[in-house]
Amino acid sequence: MISSRIKLAGALLAVLTAAGCGSTKTPAAGPSTPISDPPAVQGPTMTGRQVDPPLRFDPAGLPLGTDDVLLHGALAFAGTWEGVAVTRLTDGSRAGLLKPSDGPPDEGDPGYHRPVLAGARVVTPYVVDDGGVLVVADAATGASLGTVEIDLPPVTDPSMSRLALVGAKGDVAVVLSGIPTGADPDTVETVAVNLATGKTLWTMPGLEAHAVLGTTIVGLTGADLTSVTGVRVTDGEPLWEKRSPLPPGIDPAGPKFAVVDGLETDDMRSVVAVVDAAGKFTELAIGADISVDTCHDDQQGVAACTGSRAGFGLDTSTGKLLWQLPAGGEPYPYLTAAWHGTVYGQADGKPFTLDARTGEDKGAEAGMAPAAVNAYGGVVENSFHPAIG
Repeated sequence: MISSRIKLAGALLAVLTAAGCGSTKTPAAGPSTPISDPPAVQGPTMTGRQVDPPLRFDPAGLPLGTDDVLLHGALAFAGTWEGVAVTRLTDGSRAGLLKPSDGPPDEGDPGYHRPVLAGARVVTPYVVDDGGVLVVADAATGASLGTVEIDLPPVTDPSMSRLALVGAKGDVAVVLSGIPTGADPDTVETVAVNLATGKTLWTMPGLEAHAVLGTTIVGLTGADLTSVTGVRVTDGEPLWEKRSPLPPGIDPAGPKFAVVDGLETDDMRSVVAVVDAAGKFTELAIGADISVDTCHDDQQGVAACTGSRAGFGLDTSTGKLLWQLPAGGEPYPYLTAAWHGTVYGQADGKPFTLDARTGEDKGAEAGMAPAAVNAYGGVVENSFHPAIG
């Protein structure tokens, strides 16, 4: 999860300030490498076969150069150091390389470049020359839609800066920038930008955004980032706030809910809860002192959440608990991805697959636990492995 401990899977009240943090120019055609003939590929035979959901993967993988990968349709978007490498999953050929700038890669770039689907766009953050750049691509074709510049908060060590796309509503993207120290509001800032015009709509120092639920941003604010806060996407207007003695963690679990862990109750229990856009918190009966790292949306109504002694499924339309893995020995099963009714994970190095709605073991020999999945295959350790069954 992107949390106050911050993990930028990946990932909020100070004074609302006016626009001026990002570029006001309309994004021009961003620098990109023209689409060329497919390069020679060593590894799997890329047939373009689709299995939905895939339960077995080719042991041979197509190197992507990073594990910051988004699979969308027949394309893989990989946030490499040089730029966003777009690969066709049908034959393994390169569709393009979308660079954050015309110059060489910034040596001070901290290396976090996770592409995120934002409607019909794929947006990937980069740190360039002490500033921020969002590389924007067409989600269907991989073509460049330009770049958007974002200023980063002043820091003493630029190499520690991070830039992450939290989510989007329409043309408005919500970006978290700053240094992930864990509980210092002076090192984080949330920026809302219009991807169509490149204009910054508003900025809010001290707001550590984590999820976009419809028209509401959910994040952390306060002196030690201990308040779970909702603000409006369009203008940053505060909507609601819930205080906790210690900094909670927040992770999106589908389009309507976010999971909050480490939330202190009035009777001093540390619980896990779901919160909606209106600020309604509902405690999950999954035990105390559980930490959630991330939730994987299977895109068919279930979010599979995982972390320290945690493994459970949520209905993304109601926020209700569907199942929970039994507490027990070490190491605890870890869930790595979810796709179209199947949850992928591993325990003691052994991959497994679960039914997303029931949590029951599917008994399929996946052979690997992918970090990203779609009908074409999965991503494991920087490589794409085609679906074979």
